Amino acid sequence: MTRTTLLESRDAAPKVIVRTVKGLFSPDARWRDKTVVFRRTVTMGREGGPEDIVIDDPLMSRRHAELKVVSDDGAVGIRDLESRNGTYLDGERIATDFVVLESGDVIRVGGTLLLFERFERTGTAPVERSGRLIGTNRAIQSVLAQVGVAARGVLPVLVVGETGTGKELVATEIHERSGREGRLVAVNCAAIPRDLFESAFFGHRKGSFSGASDDRGGYFQGADKGTLLLDEIGEMPLDAQAKLLRTIETMEVTPVGETRAVKVDARIVAATNRRLDDEVTHGRFRGDLLARLRGITIPLPPLRERRDDLLLLLEHFLGRAGRSLVLTADFVERFLLHRWRENVRELEHATHRLVLATRDGDTLRAADAEKILVSAAQGDGTRAGRKPDPLQETPAAGVVLTKPIMPSREALEAAFAEAGGKIVAVAAKFHTNRQQVYRWLDYLDMTIDDLRGKKS
Repeated sequence: MTRTTLLESRDAAPKVIVRTVKGLFSPDARWRDKTVVFRRTVTMGREGGPEDIVIDDPLMSRRHAELKVVSDDGAVGIRDLESRNGTYLDGERIATDFVVLESGDVIRVGGTLLLFERFERTGTAPVERSGRLIGTNRAIQSVLAQVGVAARGVLPVLVVGETGTGKELVATEIHERSGREGRLVAVNCAAIPRDLFESAFFGHRKGSFSGASDDRGGYFQGADKGTLLLDEIGEMPLDAQAKLLRTIETMEVTPVGETRAVKVDARIVAATNRRLDDEVTHGRFRGDLLARLRGITIPLPPLRERRDDLLLLLEHFLGRAGRSLVLTADFVERFLLHRWRENVRELEHATHRLVLATRDGDTLRAADAEKILVSAAQGDGTRAGRKPDPLQETPAAGVVLTKPIMPSREALEAAFAEAGGKIVAVAAKFHTNRQQVYRWLDYLDMTIDDLRGKKS
């Protein structure tokens, strides 16, 4: 296929903007993980020309749907071609009018699921592999590349991401690739009582306080010549932050009850799901400590932004449990469109519930997905973490989006009622896109199903 070159700005050099659809799930085995780069117009169906998307799917029509560049800035639209079984965008059936696509949109045509992406090509890099961080998504590939760079150096690393995105896995990967001879010591900073901080991190001498029955080294000494993971660093009290800063600067610790400092050599990796810049602004985190920790920063993408990896992860967890299931397109679609607030951790828990509820060889449909995801929404004991600010999300490269002010709960309810529960129409009403509406719903603890139940 031919890639499309688009001049984004008259004042800048041309950028290569790539528009792709990637096969996520299909009865046509050739379409699993197949990516097609298309130019201005392409038809999807069971039949077509050399530049069309031809899929051997009995549920698809001969000419099923059409993709087309519909604006001067390169936006892509999709429409149904009066197909027998319909064309679905993010779970909603669309008509014969073009609907503009956004990166990460899931398209269902017959029994086939496709992912649309529009991005700026910055070069072709080899696919990185890891036994822990599973995925071929561009964002997770960027993470793996940064892990490789971090492992070769000695600078502190700050890993940031929502709950359940794999921050400890990244720290483990950095440690093992670094070749450091010492251990990886992981510390949950939120779980250490304030009055035990110095003993826990720096160690103590026998008799230095009540209960100190012997000499004991702290976390820094335990990680000597290895790596110290400071998990949930944003939860650490300010007075403890000051002591930690001095130790990181000098790499010396003075055990409680001792007067002489002990040299240590520990590589520091810190992890947080908080926005530490905001914490500094509000006086809850030391700016000098943040500057010291931020030698290399590795941001982890949430699962909802790497939908093309979700089926791969699901199959990984099922395989680890020794369970073989027959998945249908509507089941996979429901999993793809779930919001996954707990990210990969939530998917792993959902898979565990799936294993408990099924037997080998079972065929799973949308209703089965609903049961599993409803039980997830009722809570499984995991910690939700902080919600992202719905007005601070970064759009995909090559896409310029405006950020309208978030409407009230009442305004969203009224818009859904007026639109008959269709999120495409709600997004159009607020002059935004579907993904932004989903962010608003997340922030307000609202769900599509709740709102559709209130429509008039």
